[in-house]
Amino acid sequence: MRFSGDVAATFASRLILVGFGVASSVLTARYLGPAGRGSLATLTALAGIGLQLGNLGLHASNTYQVSRRPDLLSPVWANSLRTASYLGLFLTLLTLGAAALFPGVLGEIPLPLLLPATLCIPFQLLVLFGLNLLVGLGRVPLFNSLELIFRGAGVGGLFVILVLLHGDVRWVLILNLIIAAGAAVAVVRILGGMVRRSGTGESRTSLALFRSSVGYGAKAYVAALLAYLIVRSDMLLVNMLRGTSDAGVYSIAVQITDLIYLLPMSIGLVLFPRLTRHHEGDPVFAMKVARHTAFLMLILCAAAALLAHPVIKLLYGESFLPAVRALWWLLPGIWAYGVCNQVATQLASSGMPLPAVLVWIPPLLLNVILNFAWIPRWGIQGAAASSSVAYFLVLALHLFLWKRRIRGTWVDALILRRSDLKEVGASAGIESWS
Repeated sequence: MRFSGDVAATFASRLILVGFGVASSVLTARYLGPAGRGSLATLTALAGIGLQLGNLGLHASNTYQVSRRPDLLSPVWANSLRTASYLGLFLTLLTLGAAALFPGVLGEIPLPLLLPATLCIPFQLLVLFGLNLLVGLGRVPLFNSLELIFRGAGVGGLFVILVLLHGDVRWVLILNLIIAAGAAVAVVRILGGMVRRSGTGESRTSLALFRSSVGYGAKAYVAALLAYLIVRSDMLLVNMLRGTSDAGVYSIAVQITDLIYLLPMSIGLVLFPRLTRHHEGDPVFAMKVARHTAFLMLILCAAAALLAHPVIKLLYGESFLPAVRALWWLLPGIWAYGVCNQVATQLASSGMPLPAVLVWIPPLLLNVILNFAWIPRWGIQGAAASSSVAYFLVLALHLFLWKRRIRGTWVDALILRRSDLKEVGASAGIESWS
C-alpha cells in the first residue's frame, strides 16, 4: 500500500512540477520578451549541460548505495559534500572558460551574465546528490515535498522579480543562484541531521566507497545518456531534414508523450530503492509492477489517442493538427518504453551489469538509420514510427536480459496468479552473467 501511495504522490508532484515549469516559461516569455527569454534559456542551458555532463552518475549511485546499506549514509553523504564542492567548482570554471574561448556560443550575451548561472552548479550538484539519498532511504514524501518547495519558491521569486520589481535577466539569474544556494543549505541541514541521528558520528569521506560509487555511476550515466539520445535523436533529425516548422509541429507530439512517460518514471523512481534493498532485486515484485504499468500505460495511451485531435486543435490551433497522426505513431512506442522502464530498473537494482548498458546501443543505431530513411519520405510520421520501432527493440532486448536474470520466461510469469507468483519467488534462483 505504501508503494502505491508513494507512486501516486510522486506522479502528482511531477505534474505539479510541470505546471511550475509552464508558469515560469510564461512569466519569462511575457516579461523578458523574446530576446531576454532567449538569453536566459541559453545561459541556463549551458549551465545545465555542465551539470548533466559532469555529475558522473553519482546521484544514481547514491540511491543505489544507501538502498543496499543504509549504514553507509554517513560516508556517502561526506563524499557527496566534497564531490559537489570540488567537482561543482571545476565545472563552473570549465563552462566559463569554454564560453570565453568560444564566444560564438553566447552570441550577443555578455560573458559576465554567465557567472551567476554557472555558480549554481555546485549547489545544484549538492541538492541532486542529497535528494537522491532521500529516495534511497525511502523518504520519498520528503523528496517530493522538497522538490515542490524549491520549484515553488523559484516561481514565486520570479513573480516578485518580474511582475512587481520589473527586473531583467540579470536579476532572474541572481534569483536562481539564491534559490539554488538556499536549497543546498536546506538539504545539508536535513541530511546532516539524519547522519547525527544515525549514531555513526562525524561524517568521514571514503575513497574506496567513492571508487565504488563512480564505477556504478559511470554505467548508470552511460545508460541514461544513450537512452536520452534514443528519445531525442528524432527531434534533432526532423529539424535537420525537414526544417524548424516540422520540428515545431512534431515537438507537440513529443511533449504529450513526455507527459505520459511521467507515470512510469514516477513508478521507477519509487521502485528502484525497494528492489535494491533485496541486493539482487525482487523479480517477483518487479514482474507485478511491470504488468500493472503495462495496463495503466495502455489506458493513458488510449485516452491520448482519442483526445489528441480536439485537445491539440483547442490549445495550439489547426496549424499543429499534423501532430495528431505523429502522436498516434508514437503512442505504441511510448507504451513499450514505459514498460521497459520497470525492467531496466530491475536490472539497475542488481548492480547495473554491463549488458544493461550496452543494450541501448542497437536501438539507438536503428533509430538513427530509420530516421534518415523515413523522415525524407514520410516526414514527422516517419520519425514517430522509427521511434516506436526503436522503443519496442529496447523493450525486447531488456526482456531478454531480464529473462537471463531469473528462471522462467517473463511472459509465463505475467500470466500467473498472485499465489503462483509467490511460489515462483520462493523457488526462482538468480543466474550469473556469462
